[in-house]
Amino acid sequence: MPEMMPDALSKEAWAFILDFNQKYAAVPSMELFEEKFPNLFLDHAKEPALYYSDKVVEQYVRNTAAKLLLSSAK
Repeated sequence: MPEMMPDALSKEAWAFILDFNQKYAAVPSMELFEEKFPNLFLDHAKEPALYYSDKVVEQYVRNTAAKLLLSSAK
Protein backbone atom coordinates (compact mmCIF):
# COMPACT_ATOMS: atom_id res chain seq x y z
CA MET A 1 0.00 0.00 0.00
CA PRO A 2 1.29 3.49 -0.74
CA GLU A 3 0.68 4.43 2.92
CA MET A 4 3.51 2.11 3.89
CA MET A 5 6.10 4.14 1.99
CA PRO A 6 8.33 6.40 4.09
CA ASP A 7 7.86 9.69 2.23
CA ALA A 8 5.50 11.50 -0.15
CA LEU A 9 7.57 10.88 -3.28
CA SER A 10 7.80 7.15 -2.58
CA LYS A 11 4.06 7.02 -1.90
CA GLU A 12 3.35 8.73 -5.22
CA ALA A 13 5.74 6.41 -7.07
CA TRP A 14 4.25 3.28 -5.53
CA ALA A 15 0.71 4.48 -6.31
CA PHE A 16 1.83 5.03 -9.93
CA ILE A 17 3.20 1.48 -10.13
CA LEU A 18 0.04 -0.01 -8.64
CA ASP A 19 -2.22 2.01 -10.94
CA PHE A 20 -0.13 1.10 -13.99
CA ASN A 21 -0.22 -2.57 -13.02
CA GLN A 22 -3.97 -2.49 -12.53
CA LYS A 23 -4.53 -0.88 -15.95
CA TYR A 24 -1.98 -2.83 -18.01
CA ALA A 25 -1.25 -6.01 -15.99
CA ALA A 26 2.46 -5.17 -16.04
CA VAL A 27 4.92 -2.93 -14.26
CA PRO A 28 6.10 0.24 -16.00
CA SER A 29 9.46 0.14 -17.73
CA MET A 30 12.46 1.69 -16.01
CA GLU A 31 12.52 4.34 -18.73
CA LEU A 32 8.90 5.37 -18.11
CA PHE A 33 9.37 5.29 -14.35
CA GLU A 34 12.53 7.41 -14.51
CA GLU A 35 10.77 9.86 -16.85
CA LYS A 36 7.84 10.17 -14.43
CA PHE A 37 10.03 10.33 -11.29
CA PRO A 38 13.42 11.83 -12.26
CA ASN A 39 14.24 12.75 -8.64
CA LEU A 40 13.72 9.25 -7.27
CA PHE A 41 16.85 7.11 -7.41
CA LEU A 42 16.27 3.39 -7.93
CA ASP A 43 19.04 0.96 -7.25
CA HIS A 44 18.94 -2.39 -9.02
CA ALA A 45 17.63 -5.07 -6.69
CA LYS A 46 20.10 -7.67 -5.55
CA GLU A 47 17.58 -9.69 -3.56
CA PRO A 48 14.16 -11.10 -4.52
CA ALA A 49 11.26 -8.62 -4.50
CA LEU A 50 9.63 -10.38 -1.53
CA TYR A 51 12.66 -9.55 0.62
CA TYR A 52 12.21 -5.82 -0.04
CA SER A 53 8.47 -6.12 0.43
CA ASP A 54 9.05 -7.66 3.87
CA LYS A 55 11.44 -4.81 4.76
CA VAL A 56 8.82 -2.19 3.84
CA VAL A 57 6.20 -3.96 5.98
CA GLU A 58 8.64 -4.28 8.91
CA GLN A 59 9.49 -0.57 8.77
CA TYR A 60 5.81 0.36 8.51
CA VAL A 61 4.98 -1.73 11.59
CA ARG A 62 7.89 -0.17 13.52
CA ASN A 63 6.83 3.37 12.56
CA THR A 64 3.18 2.70 13.40
CA ALA A 65 4.10 1.19 16.77
CA ALA A 66 6.38 4.13 17.58
CA LYS A 67 3.64 6.63 16.75
CA LEU A 68 1.17 4.68 18.88
CA LEU A 69 3.57 4.55 21.82
CA LEU A 70 4.36 8.24 21.56
CA SER A 71 0.70 9.21 21.42
CA SER A 72 -0.08 6.95 24.39
CA ALA A 73 2.81 8.40 26.39
CA LYS A 74 1.30 11.88 26.14
